[in-house]
Amino acid sequence: MGVSQTVGGLEGTGTVSLGSGSAFTLSQNGAASLETAVAGDANSTFTVNLGNSNNVLTFENRTGYNGKFVLQNAW
Repeated sequence: MGVSQTVGGLEGTGTVSLGSGSAFTLSQNGAASLETAVAGDANSTFTVNLGNSNNVLTFENRTGYNGKFVLQNAW
């Protein structure tokens, strides 16, 4: 609860589960393809920063994420 974490990449499958008030940031300079599902409540934030507006974000799986999603520097 209330935890913030930034990572430079995500690989593999599984679930990133965000608790109430938590913030998770994926920050990298390049395109990202998320195979990982994201789960969390309305008080969590998932941010993706790909470093350049030419970089693309794709989702490989459906996700039931109910929180705030922020996309920065991506297309």
